[in-house]
Amino acid sequence: MNTAQYLASFVTESVIPEATAVKCQGDTISYQQLAGRALQVASELQFIVTSGEEPVAAVIMEKGIGAVEAIIGSLAAGIAYAPIAPENPLQRILSILKGLTPDVIITDAHSLDKLEGVAAELGIPVLNNDSIQEQAGSNKPLPVLKASPNSLAAVLHTSGSTGKPKSVYIGAAQIVTFAEWVCEEFDLNNTDVLLNHAPLAFDLTFLDLFATFKAGAKLVLTRNQEAANSQALQTLCKNESPTFWHSTPTSLRLLVHGAEQLTFPAMKHVLFAGEPMSVKLLNAAGKIFVNAEHINIYGCSETNDTFYYRCPIPFIGTTIPIGKPLPYTQWKILNEQKAPCREGELWVHCPTMMRHYGDKVLTDNAFTRFDGKQYFRTRDKVRIDEDGLMHFLGRTDWTAKINGYRIDLQDVEQSILESPEVSEAIAFVQDIDGVPQLEAAVSCDPEFNSLKLRQCLMAKLPTYGIPRRFHLTQYPLEKNSNGKLCRKTIAGTYSLHNSKPIALAEH
Repeated sequence: MNTAQYLASFVTESVIPEATAVKCQGDTISYQQLAGRALQVASELQFIVTSGEEPVAAVIMEKGIGAVEAIIGSLAAGIAYAPIAPENPLQRILSILKGLTPDVIITDAHSLDKLEGVAAELGIPVLNNDSIQEQAGSNKPLPVLKASPNSLAAVLHTSGSTGKPKSVYIGAAQIVTFAEWVCEEFDLNNTDVLLNHAPLAFDLTFLDLFATFKAGAKLVLTRNQEAANSQALQTLCKNESPTFWHSTPTSLRLLVHGAEQLTFPAMKHVLFAGEPMSVKLLNAAGKIFVNAEHINIYGCSETNDTFYYRCPIPFIGTTIPIGKPLPYTQWKILNEQKAPCREGELWVHCPTMMRHYGDKVLTDNAFTRFDGKQYFRTRDKVRIDEDGLMHFLGRTDWTAKINGYRIDLQDVEQSILESPEVSEAIAFVQDIDGVPQLEAAVSCDPEFNSLKLRQCLMAKLPTYGIPRRFHLTQYPLEKNSNGKLCRKTIAGTYSLHNSKPIALAEH
């Protein structure tokens, strides 16, 4: 058994096979049933993926039980999974697949028509999970794979500055280490119910899937429509009595909004990650999750979570620390000369780090060796206080985080500039009553409008990467003394009375 198969064994070798593993919109599946259906996927994969080191299956499916079957089935066959949201524009899916070159695409009946042409163009075989399960027969015995201390488990994709998504290659040992820490730190066990919000292509789901399954707990999946609906989230919390919440602050805000008169006493742990948490929202959450501890957890796709902070409720202060390192995390704060300091850029070394990007140049630029160890450059500005608590101060590059999604502003700008009517574009983030909002200023032809621009971007960018607000002008955008577009000044020009620009580094 290699380490990818070990991850799958959290399901396939569950000690409580009759317990509910996953529930989604009224449909439930036990650990035993999920294991059987996942092994059916694994069996079919062996007929398709017959050679090659560390094969990859692109999982392009609607979020639901079927997608979980495909993920666990891939791992059970010793094949890494690369989750790709089917609602992405076809052009973006094609771009990801060209860079990834997966051995197989696993999809469902809903997405099959959309993908068949792309798969044929790239010569990638397609497996329809719905058809597999309808024709389920006896499973082919799983192969005995060469033992590997860290076989490839997952490939995630994040926004990239060239307009092409960056691929992040993650080993199974990294996920196992993190899942074990979660189970131990929060005493996660088979009586717990975890409510999932994040899309399956998001790194937050490593906790949602693998810590939950390792503990033998129950996972309640929210569909995209539910995850974006305040009333639906409140109803789920009433009906499912979750004990464990894990989401971005934006998702938590949706639940809290309108729930002032409600309480959810079953909740034991509320974890928020992916973007800064406001004190106002934290204290509001404390009033409805009356018996829960609230944890600010910090990390990124490349390292998984590396710092955490248990928040006192009510919280008194202006900003919430990211806290102290996980037991296995080593860190350095360095200035521009790479000398240690108390306020500067955060570098981390930990056993949950990614292996590499799909691009060697990106990988080489992301890591530096200190004291004989490989450290990842987070590009986050931090400060450590007198109590040894770490505080997040912002980014050192063009990246913003909105609702947990990492958005490269240059990626957005490049996509806007591909429209022939556009001559200049600059993207920025505004703080609207404590909520970050992506906006863009665009110099373009007089007849061009926001609707046309939005339609162009919908074919290129995921929904979260499309600015919520466009500021169009036929005049040149403001420049600095070097003749470069000045992001900070332009953002200030278009700020509303209830907003303020969120600072990013200027280069």
